[in-house]
Amino acid sequence: MDKEQATEPESIHLNKSLSDLSGEHWKDVPGFEGSYQASNLGRVKSLDRTIPHPRLKIQFVKGRILTQSVHNNNNIVTGEPMVDLRVTLTIENKACYFNTRRLVYQTFIDSKLNYKKNGLYVISYQKRKAKASLIA
Repeated sequence: MDKEQATEPESIHLNKSLSDLSGEHWKDVPGFEGSYQASNLGRVKSLDRTIPHPRLKIQFVKGRILTQSVHNNNNIVTGEPMVDLRVTLTIENKACYFNTRRLVYQTFIDSKLNYKKNGLYVISYQKRKAKASLIA
């Protein structure tokens, strides 16, 4: 993947380089401070850390850009098809699953946002195709 292709909006989530992209800023993910960070471009990375290990007692884990899975589903309000990027964050051997767009919003805009309570849904269409867009 060449550098020009890696910075196109459609492929940013595929870029696994630990080098910062142009204009990229990182912040700790609320509730996962010191373990995970999210970028304003939608990438999520784990940080270097030590974790408990059953045999070794403590294990060093090197930080990396996390793989995001693509999920096709329907918007629960409108029923329209949509595409979600999802990421798994693990802390104390418990896996937590997040929509990347919500994780970025929670990290950069409102860390106290409760999606179940507030019922926030953001829908964006361009030429009748769902398009992911980040809030800057």
